[in-house]
Amino acid sequence: MIVQPQSEVYELTPTQQAMLIYSLYAPRSKAYFEQVCYAYKAALDVHAFAEAWQQVVSRHAILRTSFSWNDSEHLVQIVHPGVDLPFEEQDWRELFGLQQEERLKEFLRDDSERGFDLACPSLLRVAVLQTQDDAYWIVVSNHHIVLDGWSMSVVRNEVSQIYRKLAHDEPVELGPARHFGAYVEWLDQQQTSTEAETFWRHELEGFSLQNDLPIDKNAGKLSNPNETFSEKHVSLSPSLTASIQSCARRHHLTMSAFVQGAWAVLLSRYCGVDDVVFGITVSGRPYEMPGIESMVGLLINTLPVRVELDPQESCLSCLKKVQDRGAGLLEHEHSSLKQIQQWSDVPRNSPLFETLLVFENFAGAGSSFRLDGPIEVLGAHFARTNYPLTLVVDPGNHLRFQLVYHRSRFAEDAIERMLEHLSTILEAMAADMEKPLSSLPLLTEAATHTLLHEWNDNNQKAFTDEPVTSLFERQCKLTPEAVAVSREGTQLTYAQLNERANQLAHYLKQLGVGPETLVGVCVERSIDMVIAVLATLKARGAYVPLDPAYPKNRLAFMLNDSGIQVLLTRGRLSETLPDYNGAIVRFDDDAEVIQACSKENLGEAPQPADLAYVIYTSGSTGNPKGTMIEHHSLTNFTMAAVDAYEVSAADRILQFASLSFDTSVEEIFPALVAGATVVLRTDAMLSSAQDFLQKCGEFGITILDLPTAYWHELTDELAADGLSLPESLRLVILGGEKALPERLASWRQHAGTADRRVRLVNTYGPTETTIVATMFDLSPQDDNKQVTDVPIGRPVNNLTVYVLDRLLRPVPIGIPGELYIGGAGVARGYLHRPDLTAEKFVASPFGSEGGVRLYKTGDLVCYRPDSNLEFLGRIDNQVKIRGFRVELEEIEQAIRAHQDVSDAVVIAEETDAGDKRLLAYVVPARQAQPTISELRELLAEKLPAYMLPSAFLFIETLPLMPNGKIDRKALPRLDQTRPALDENFEAPRSHLEDSVAGIWCELLKVDRVGIHDDFFELGGHSLLGAKLISSLRRNLHVELNLIDIFQSPTIARLAALISQRQTELATEDDLASLLAEIENMSDEEAQQRFAEELAKGGSHAQALKLTLVSTGTTALEILSNTL
Repeated sequence: MIVQPQSEVYELTPTQQAMLIYSLYAPRSKAYFEQVCYAYKAALDVHAFAEAWQQVVSRHAILRTSFSWNDSEHLVQIVHPGVDLPFEEQDWRELFGLQQEERLKEFLRDDSERGFDLACPSLLRVAVLQTQDDAYWIVVSNHHIVLDGWSMSVVRNEVSQIYRKLAHDEPVELGPARHFGAYVEWLDQQQTSTEAETFWRHELEGFSLQNDLPIDKNAGKLSNPNETFSEKHVSLSPSLTASIQSCARRHHLTMSAFVQGAWAVLLSRYCGVDDVVFGITVSGRPYEMPGIESMVGLLINTLPVRVELDPQESCLSCLKKVQDRGAGLLEHEHSSLKQIQQWSDVPRNSPLFETLLVFENFAGAGSSFRLDGPIEVLGAHFARTNYPLTLVVDPGNHLRFQLVYHRSRFAEDAIERMLEHLSTILEAMAADMEKPLSSLPLLTEAATHTLLHEWNDNNQKAFTDEPVTSLFERQCKLTPEAVAVSREGTQLTYAQLNERANQLAHYLKQLGVGPETLVGVCVERSIDMVIAVLATLKARGAYVPLDPAYPKNRLAFMLNDSGIQVLLTRGRLSETLPDYNGAIVRFDDDAEVIQACSKENLGEAPQPADLAYVIYTSGSTGNPKGTMIEHHSLTNFTMAAVDAYEVSAADRILQFASLSFDTSVEEIFPALVAGATVVLRTDAMLSSAQDFLQKCGEFGITILDLPTAYWHELTDELAADGLSLPESLRLVILGGEKALPERLASWRQHAGTADRRVRLVNTYGPTETTIVATMFDLSPQDDNKQVTDVPIGRPVNNLTVYVLDRLLRPVPIGIPGELYIGGAGVARGYLHRPDLTAEKFVASPFGSEGGVRLYKTGDLVCYRPDSNLEFLGRIDNQVKIRGFRVELEEIEQAIRAHQDVSDAVVIAEETDAGDKRLLAYVVPARQAQPTISELRELLAEKLPAYMLPSAFLFIETLPLMPNGKIDRKALPRLDQTRPALDENFEAPRSHLEDSVAGIWCELLKVDRVGIHDDFFELGGHSLLGAKLISSLRRNLHVELNLIDIFQSPTIARLAALISQRQTELATEDDLASLLAEIENMSDEEAQQRFAEELAKGGSHAQALKLTLVSTGTTALEILSNTL
């Protein structure tokens, strides 16, 4: 731009700088474009009106200003000596009614699209559109960088005065205008104030993290330069407005402080914090500057307001603090936001706040426009800030709130609810200012009733109180010859299973088993396992699963903690178990005495309140804890599952989970009370996805109940290997951890056909609420819908769910809260842990649940608008690893038990594939550092395999937050890095080793692996092992099984095995060709041909001999003659 000789050049104010930078960053954005359309019904002297506007432009320097960002090192504004105001006049009198309205919409849209070029003055324009002889539409547009609301009111007032004088041929007499440049110079002097820095540092001390709104879909992310805005508004009734205004006057509060306090409460409830910061706009007009009230320009400033809330404090006390704090803030209102951010503890790359509150306390758009006739505002498009969410407050007879929001970040219905919540808070405040903040409602009575009652109305199913044993016995009478349980060709009918269970139950009764007697079940997955469970329940005892694969120390703790009176196992397993002084029943060794017992049903069935089972899960104290489930809970879930999954006698259900995982209950009991078949899986089935699906097809499986982690892997293999689901399969049930939406999209693409879709149900439920508390049916008809999150659904029959905040208040739709579960599934509590039981099982605060307990899950969830729950994560340090619940503190305590460890912290990190792996950060003792092998061996003695960290990292100290807690986010990242191992790195030596290493790197998410690195020490586990097998088959065309990975866990050993298998495969192909070739030869010709092949010598000849022997072919006679 060429600067005219008479032009004045000024620095920009900080607010102008921010607007200019954002306008350059987002040139197509309309964030700071303002437009007001007026309807004027009287004669208008258009020439005088245009002259009035031009005189105002000539009076005020800011209206002749442009901006430059190229000709100087700094951004500057240039005041031009003379600028013609763009003034447009159009005659639309030939148009009528709707034509004029459509034309106006088009004009306003085009005017908005035109925007302003900040390098060219004037950044103000006016259009007069005549619609009738004495009727006009007046459109005034400007860029916010030159005018704030107060200034625009001054401009309208001056235009009105000048116009009336000109229209009546009277002299215009206005006082001199105050130059905006004077304000710029004054403001520059204020920026060096050390008092301001001291004030703001103290004001924001301790606030280090912005308040991310949970309804913000892209919280913390940079907005799109071409972001589009939407707005919603609500006007309070005159009576409510009067009530709020009266309350404010009575307590000597400004309306601004009243609204700020309510907004702070709303943000606090949404974000779940008591310390909130949001932005406000202030006039920025220093009272000590003469004529400041009539100065035209952009004087407003944006400042942070911090409100620290005490839930027990009264509303009045809180609002008075807000007002007092605001008064102190205004003494330093000229500080730039950029400087304030630098003085705060919030990181530079993170905004101090992302919500802005604008209180319009100047004359309205139409009130200062006084011509010779009535004028009203038809429509207004005021400046939209670059903040994702702005609350604009317009005081008046109808207190009006407008929320302007980024469409990419907020949903329309969420904004509507937010306005409703704000209105509810304001109404409650005005009704009683002495009530504590904690009692302020966020929800209306209708919304509360919906959440607490309507969405929990699922008690239609009046299930029987009969125990599952009675239901099973009834089924045995209905279908005695139907197969009840099957494993690898061995099966028992319902009659046989019932008889075997009865014999063991009678024997258990002889050993003293009865109500509340705990019976340990320590057998591998087998028919005996099912018999043991049924027999224990028939004897009115409660079974305690003891996984034989658990470390001996963990089993010892469970045996001692539970006080098990009888242990069911097998002979070889009992020899490896910890010392146990109770009665031991061995299925094999004691078979004769068990078979001598009666096959008849026992006379007395379990009672609803009897204990059915105790399952141990990871505990934060360093040891697992036992959850006690009663028979009525087991029955309710069993019948709810039969109903929800539509289980029938035609079903064959795969028993996939360990008995120590409560999903096993879901796989066994619904099948046995509905006449279905329980098919026990084998470990060999998990060798690969191909083997798993093939076996499921052979077994005729109709229902699969899978850990979500395994389903993720299975879905990947379906997509990668072109596998297909068994024709028999009709239902897949997921559970254990959060299902990833991208896997769901892949599943829908590759699972089933257009004619036959496999039903998919996502379930959620802690052990403490009996297996499944909620479920969501991912119906085939929804296949074309885009899924961003997979819900966990609604409560199962006779259970209730509540999403509550820290004070047990229901939270609105879309707002995170802790999930509390009530109803028939709630456990009795924790075995021998009354303290923990009292902490986690609390009295219901709701009348409908009087005298009933709720289980405090520790899970963070939110309600979706469709009444389904969405799982968000954990409140504490509990995580799910491959479907198993893991308390990180238990692993940390186990690591700290090493004599050379000073401290440790364990985190669960999500991989790129969406799975979780455990990472251990270890602080060594001063004198020594343990080896990785020592730590692994120590943990393997105490913890099950799924609780072993994938990697260890030694660090000098654990990073701490200001409050002294461990800052887990500040721990060094391990992404794409080979974890610390005892084994020195040795690179691959051959093309085959290099290929295998590449597959490992991709699966384990590390940058490199050595040929002697152990797959499992690098973070591998059985699920990844199955995925490795599939990748090797796909890339190297070799068939392996899971035992091969365990036996050859290094690159060197695995590559050698692959080479051997490939040689065998090639030799088998050679032999097949050779046998086909000699099929029609005479014996002599055939011997001669074999001799030629064997003459090649070396490994080829030896492999050919071995392969031929292994085939068992009749051609062995030919080979023997040849040899």
